[in-house]
Amino acid sequence: MTHLGDPNADLVSMGLSGWHGPPPVMERFHRHNEVELNFVEEGAISYLSGGRQVSVKAGQLAVFWAALPHRLVRAEDPAIFHWLTLPLASFLQWRLPEALTQPVLHGEVVWSRTPQMSRYDQILFGHWQDDLKDGSEAGQHVLLIEVEARLRRLAVSLASSVSRTSPSEVAKPVTDGEGLGKVEGMTRFVAEHYTEPVRVADVAHSVGLHPNYALTLFRRALGIGIVEYVTQHRVLHAQRLLATTDASVLEVALAAGFNSPSRFYTVFRRDFGRTPREYRALVRTP
Repeated sequence: MTHLGDPNADLVSMGLSGWHGPPPVMERFHRHNEVELNFVEEGAISYLSGGRQVSVKAGQLAVFWAALPHRLVRAEDPAIFHWLTLPLASFLQWRLPEALTQPVLHGEVVWSRTPQMSRYDQILFGHWQDDLKDGSEAGQHVLLIEVEARLRRLAVSLASSVSRTSPSEVAKPVTDGEGLGKVEGMTRFVAEHYTEPVRVADVAHSVGLHPNYALTLFRRALGIGIVEYVTQHRVLHAQRLLATTDASVLEVALAAGFNSPSRFYTVFRRDFGRTPREYRALVRTP
C-alpha cells in the first residue's frame, strides 16, 4: 500500500496536461492523500474513482478526495485540463460548508456546473501556476486563500443544486482493456460493503468470476489485492471519522469495518506513521 505521508503537510502541487492525437490514459490506478481539483479547459476527460466512472466536460471544475484509487480511462482529442492537489488538513481546517465536505469525504466527485465560472476558473488556475513557479511565501499564501474562496463558492452552488455524482450521471461501465468492466464492478461492490465482513469470494461472486481469476484481474488493474483494497476503504472511513467526529478510537475502528483494534492500529500506523490519536490531533489543529 502507498504510504500516504504527513496529513498536515502545507504543500500544494499542480500541473497542466494537454494532448493532441491518440489520448493517453493512466495504465494503473494511483492514489494520494490530498483533495484534488481538476479543471477541464478543452475537451473532456473520464476517470474511474471509487467504483464509478465520472466524466468532466470543458468548463467544469471537479473536486474529489484522491485517497481512493483512481485512473484516467478516457479523454477527448484534443483535451486540456489543469489539476491541483490540496493537503487534506487544509481542506478540513478551513471548515468548509458540509454541502461540499460531506460528499467529498464520502468518496463522491463534486463539480461546478455554473457556466459563468468557466472563464474565472481558467484565469484562477493560470494565476495559481504562476504563484507556484514564483515560489514566494506571499504568493503561496494568496494561492491558498483563493483556493479556499473558490471552494466556498462551489459549496454555495452545491447548496442550491444537485452537483455531485448520482447513478443517473455515472457513465456506462468501462470496457477498455481486458476485464476492466469486471474490475469496476468489484470496486463498486467493495465501496458498498467494506464495513461488513467481506471475503474475496464475495467480491468475485458479485461479478460472476472465480476467486482466483478475480484476484489476478484485480491486481493486474489496481496493482494491489482485493483484501488490501478493502482495507484501504476502511482506513479512509476511519480517517473521515477521526477528523470529523468525537467518536473513540475503538468506535472508529469498529464503524470502519475493523473487527480487531490491534489490526486497526497496525494498519493505520503503517500508512500514516502515527497513531489514530496523533492523526486526529494533527488534522484538527487550526
